[in-house]
Amino acid sequence: MIFSTLQAEIPELEEELDRRLPAFRLEGRPSTEQLSAADRWSKAVWATAEEAGPYPLDSADLQLGLCLAERPVFVCGAHRSGTTLVRDLLDGHPQLSVLPSEGSFLTSLRGKIEALPRAEKLGFLGREWLCRLANPINQAPYWLLDRTTDSHSPYVRFARMLLAWGPLVEGHFERKKALSPHIAIALSYAACPGAPGIRPTLQRWVDKTPTNEFHLDRLWSELPAAKIIHIVRDPVAVYSSRKRLEERMLGSFATAKSVLEEIAHSLEIAVQNGSRDGRQDYLLVRYEDLTTKPEEIMGQIASFLEIELAPALFCPTVATMPSYPNSSFPQRGEAGSLFSDANGDRSGNLTDREQELVAAYTGDFAEALGYPRKPLAVHRKWLLKASLRLSGTG
Repeated sequence: MIFSTLQAEIPELEEELDRRLPAFRLEGRPSTEQLSAADRWSKAVWATAEEAGPYPLDSADLQLGLCLAERPVFVCGAHRSGTTLVRDLLDGHPQLSVLPSEGSFLTSLRGKIEALPRAEKLGFLGREWLCRLANPINQAPYWLLDRTTDSHSPYVRFARMLLAWGPLVEGHFERKKALSPHIAIALSYAACPGAPGIRPTLQRWVDKTPTNEFHLDRLWSELPAAKIIHIVRDPVAVYSSRKRLEERMLGSFATAKSVLEEIAHSLEIAVQNGSRDGRQDYLLVRYEDLTTKPEEIMGQIASFLEIELAPALFCPTVATMPSYPNSSFPQRGEAGSLFSDANGDRSGNLTDREQELVAAYTGDFAEALGYPRKPLAVHRKWLLKASLRLSGTG
């Protein structure tokens, strides 16, 4: 089916955007030209989908989709703690539909959507996710639904799916109204790869969003069957990684206080929830254990999710394509490989004072989770925190 000149423009706009995507991992912000190309392409795709109308869903689609909607997995943890690795290891499993980009709905998108007029909400969310499906993190792989041809665009199909699922989910899940737009994204993506429609073999959909652990009450309130995989990592390594990332992307590290507070809060939640044995809705995973004992930890994750321990769980992918590690540290290995870097030195870019600051904010929680603790006197902790507040950093 041809949908007028808009459909004809999509391959050309897609090729223009493809030329703007970085050949290697982007070290700074995307260029204005890249962002403009993504905006033009996503608008053309969405307009074509609106002209064609919502994708037709039959009764089988509806039954499978509404059942799947109730069974999410939320992978969370502080930024740079290993959430991307866990998401990529789950990606290729045949019983899971794994969103290939951060969901970030409660952490950022929801506020932007709620500020829009009702008629613009779904279009904003759809165009945002179209850009994410083309380019999740300014690093290959790109074009996660494959490329558009003269006769077919998988991105128009995704947008039409969202036009269908958006109103259906909102109407069906009244008590889940806050999360309904994101559920519609999950169902639309689940129906796109491979054969048309949602596969009957799918047991759960997976969202990876750092700091979603700060919203556990809302997630479980709206989706009682949700399972949480909370990743923690040595706070010194997390802080060091955040510092490296911001210095590379922004030229400086100006958010020290907020980063330390985020790490501490995430570890505190892990201590509170991880101490309850036998839970069916929450699993605590240490990054260091995952990278040094992958068979054991992925076995625990498979058991927790009630899925088969398939070979795909040991090969990180994004939309089933081999993925590169999303790390701030020098890497070993090739795309799609799982390697251990957990025991290397991760504090080389931190001063003694910075390491003391990490201990001041996270020491008690880190020790409870099995991480080494740098002893600090109470007055030294107070002085370090006070100096950071007075400096106005972060």
